[in-house]
Amino acid sequence: MKTSKITKKDVILMLIITFVYAVVSFINLGSNTNPQTFWKTEEVGDSVTFKIEQGNTNVTNIRYYTGADFGDYSLYVSYDGENYADPLTIKTDKVFAWNDFGLTGDFEYIKIVGQKQGTYLGELAIYDSEGKTVKLTPISENSNLILDEQDTVPEEISYLNSTYFDEIYFARTAYEHQHNLPVYEWTHPPLGKLLMAIPMLFMGMTTFAYRVMGNIAGILMIPTIYIFAKMLFKESKYGVLAAIIMAADRNAFCTI
Repeated sequence: MKTSKITKKDVILMLIITFVYAVVSFINLGSNTNPQTFWKTEEVGDSVTFKIEQGNTNVTNIRYYTGADFGDYSLYVSYDGENYADPLTIKTDKVFAWNDFGLTGDFEYIKIVGQKQGTYLGELAIYDSEGKTVKLTPISENSNLILDEQDTVPEEISYLNSTYFDEIYFARTAYEHQHNLPVYEWTHPPLGKLLMAIPMLFMGMTTFAYRVMGNIAGILMIPTIYIFAKMLFKESKYGVLAAIIMAADRNAFCTI
């Protein structure tokens, strides 16, 4: 007999599908070790300076983490800390993301100058020709702010440790709501971003923290669609089919 009533059998089937989806959805959801402290340029021309402890090391790459706002930076290198070569420009266009900047040469001092007011850098790492991290000493005010979380520097840049797709808008706006900053994104109502900010209060501004509420919303969609399909077609098999289709949809977790 066909019925739209949710039975014990339906509950069991819903729980099984939802549990399997939940387990899979949390695998590689994101990192919990992103930088939490930032150097912010209060004025155009603000700078930070570092000394390479190993002396004139053959540097090949700089890895850095951006914050709530981005902008270009001028990068200077020097052998003596007084005479700097012509600057290179580091262009950034992402928030809360790791970036690489190729830099080849032997020098002992590095200076980074902000070209825009209100830009953020979270952490900085420099690598030698063998791919090993070069130890830096902060020698200017605030330069320690981007050397204090070296354990967060990833071996590889990926979605696990950096924003991607709409996160450049929504994760950023959730952070801005949390810290009472001017809000960047108003194209959607703020409820979703406010919900995203809740885990960030406890776990910090990490990829896992700002993805977890969306993931939970996706998990809750599985029993919801099961119930809708069962009520509509009055057979459990259609509830199962709808729930499996929902679980297999790669956008199921992107509901916030």
